[in-house]
Amino acid sequence: MPEQEPDEQAASIGEDPSKSDRVRRSRPRTLTAEQRRLLGKPRPLHERVEAGKEIDEPAPANETTVPSARQRRETREPEAPAKEHSGEISSERGPESEERTAAPHAAFRRPDDKSSRAIEMQHAALIIGAIFALALTFYVGKKFDYWRYLWMAKNKPKLTEKAPDKFPGVSANELIEQALAFEHESRWRDAAERLIAAKHKDIKYRGILFRTGKMAYDRGDFDSADKLLERALAFGENIDAANYLRGLIAIRHRDLATAERFFEAAATAEPFTPDYYYYWAEALRMDHHPLEAIARYEQAGHRARNEQDATVCQFKVRIARLEGGENAKLKAEIEEKGKAGSLSLDWLMTNAAVAIREGRIEDAVRSVTEARVASTHTENGGGIFVSCTNDMLFQDARQKNRELADACEAKTTSP
Repeated sequence: MPEQEPDEQAASIGEDPSKSDRVRRSRPRTLTAEQRRLLGKPRPLHERVEAGKEIDEPAPANETTVPSARQRRETREPEAPAKEHSGEISSERGPESEERTAAPHAAFRRPDDKSSRAIEMQHAALIIGAIFALALTFYVGKKFDYWRYLWMAKNKPKLTEKAPDKFPGVSANELIEQALAFEHESRWRDAAERLIAAKHKDIKYRGILFRTGKMAYDRGDFDSADKLLERALAFGENIDAANYLRGLIAIRHRDLATAERFFEAAATAEPFTPDYYYYWAEALRMDHHPLEAIARYEQAGHRARNEQDATVCQFKVRIARLEGGENAKLKAEIEEKGKAGSLSLDWLMTNAAVAIREGRIEDAVRSVTEARVASTHTENGGGIFVSCTNDMLFQDARQKNRELADACEAKTTSP
């Protein structure tokens, strides 16, 4: 170390030691690498202000806190030396920085939105599938019996196990003639036995099974009749009439859904017979579907054989409307009819039906009595009156009220 000059030594000796210490302490000291690492990189003023605002504003409770771009950058670069001059760091954020900051939020929400939409679509698909399955089940149930006999007719039907020939040497035609003769003598068993034997001898002879089943139906043997009519359908014999009779048997057994299918099959096979639509409507009403029955009554009325049948069908339509909840409309129509003059027989019975539904039995008895009087001077009035009083609504009311039952008895005949 060189020796100091005499003047410098003298100056140093003359200086105040405390002043020298203050000068040394005021000089900035260079930061070491370890200190720079601990202190981190310097931030511009506007970033420090924004950081203070973020601390003051609480984060929403329903959102997950996402680290800022600056925090992620500091985490990734802990060893990078801080720049000594803050001017080297840009004081403005560019659009790319804003996109990087917003990207985590968008990426966080988008999967949830897609999954919720997918779940909603799955639920909608399940509901639509269930509705379609129910509709298909209902349709198949309605058409089952009709399709069944079509399938049986398409496949060659067979009789039961071959029975021994009780009438050897007698042709099928001769057996038919003998059966018809026994029918006239009311020897039903002998007639049926020969009819079945004739079918075994000539399986192509049409109408035998249906006639045998109809014979059993007329005698009241409904179980045997139903089996024979089922075999008749298998052989394609009298499809419309056989289904019609099976429908009537099903009503007797209170199997209303089956009855509806048989009447529908009968109307499909022969669409111009009014009875098939009429009893189809009756089965629907008994099965508590009055609004569906209205269209069938109207179809029966359009095919009615005479004015009496058409009037009865119109009366039945009004009763179905009444059971469907149209009390107020029917009462208004009855009032309009009354303003134009005296009510006709079928409208008097309609007025009685409305009174029965509303619990006004005395008014119902009065209307039925007037209708019975009107039947004496109405063409086919007796038949219309009986058809109206035999309706299921009046039958139920007659069982509960003796006075109404007496009023409904047909004490006169049509002129």
